[in-house]
Amino acid sequence: ALLLPCFVRLKIPIVAITCSTDSLLSRAADVVLPLPGLKEACPHDLAPTASTTSMMALGDALAMALLKVRDFSSDDFAKVHPGGTLGRKLLTRVSDLMVSDSLPEISETAPLTEAIAIMTAHRGVCFSTDAQGKLTGIFVYGDLGRLMKDRANVLDLTLGDVLIFKPSTCFGEELATIAVSRMEELGITSLVVIDRDRIPVGILYLHDALQAGVK
Repeated sequence: ALLLPCFVRLKIPIVAITCSTDSLLSRAADVVLPLPGLKEACPHDLAPTASTTSMMALGDALAMALLKVRDFSSDDFAKVHPGGTLGRKLLTRVSDLMVSDSLPEISETAPLTEAIAIMTAHRGVCFSTDAQGKLTGIFVYGDLGRLMKDRANVLDLTLGDVLIFKPSTCFGEELATIAVSRMEELGITSLVVIDRDRIPVGILYLHDALQAGVK
């Protein structure tokens, strides 16, 4: 009640959510949103329970209606929630987390032993490109394990013999949370990051994303 004169003097619009349409607050308000006079769940009818729940429900309904009217997007939400879990989910891009230096690129004609050495130095992944620098295929530790189980004389092969062509990729401007979901869905731990010309620009590792709090 002590604040009402200040709101009136400063010409701040007042919206009242109340069960009492004849209260001081209701009379001072520009808009009154009346709630039904519900009996509180408290057996003594003292502690606010049903009334506070109905007020929260009305507040949520107003928020969702306003969100729709203003065409409030997830990007708008991120601007006012830059920190914490929501901020990381809505603001972190693949480019923020990818490794972009010393990429594990290797020729398709290279011996598999050389590819294994590259993978060992780059957390279990290597890839190849064509003459224009566009991504052609990828090879990871998991592929090597399956290969050694199914074939003999594996070390006599070249990388081109075992490459996984047309691998799943992502773009640097993508939300990291979408890329993480893709990796989890496919059961993989890394994605080659490409530009719009399919030229590799980085590697996104699942471990790095999870460590950064992106899920």
